[in-house]
Amino acid sequence: MKILLALAVLLLAVSARADFQLLEFSAAYLDVTPESGGNSSTFQLAWNPTIGLGGVDLRGDLGLAFPKPFDTTITIIDYQLLLRLPLIPLFSIEGGGGWQTWVNSGGTHGIVSANLNLDLPFKLIVIDRFFAGYSRYFLPNDGVNEYRLGVGISL
Repeated sequence: MKILLALAVLLLAVSARADFQLLEFSAAYLDVTPESGGNSSTFQLAWNPTIGLGGVDLRGDLGLAFPKPFDTTITIIDYQLLLRLPLIPLFSIEGGGGWQTWVNSGGTHGIVSANLNLDLPFKLIVIDRFFAGYSRYFLPNDGVNEYRLGVGISL
């Protein structure tokens, strides 16, 4: 009970100063490369709700992709939490982790990710950033490297 009360107080303290952006999304080219060989390329779509905390941001990542490795289509569900830190004007980095599920092929295991963002000073219609990223999915007995190039979309 004490833990729940502490979490509630923390949430209220953060929400009083935080900037919530719920209509944040991303679309990316995704290259999936298992260590055992082969690779698959596809597109990934994700919902990225963001909480601005004055200089740093927490960004959620709930993504979906359908690569076709090993001659069978699988579904990848990605759920992570990333911390975004500005570097210099226009550039920021993100790092974090969470879980990734390979439906019908591999199960749910940990993932760590890092992104380099080019944050646009203005929107190109709905695009607010370009990014390049790397993730390591800890599939037992066969680690997987994932590379992304994409755009951030803000509505």
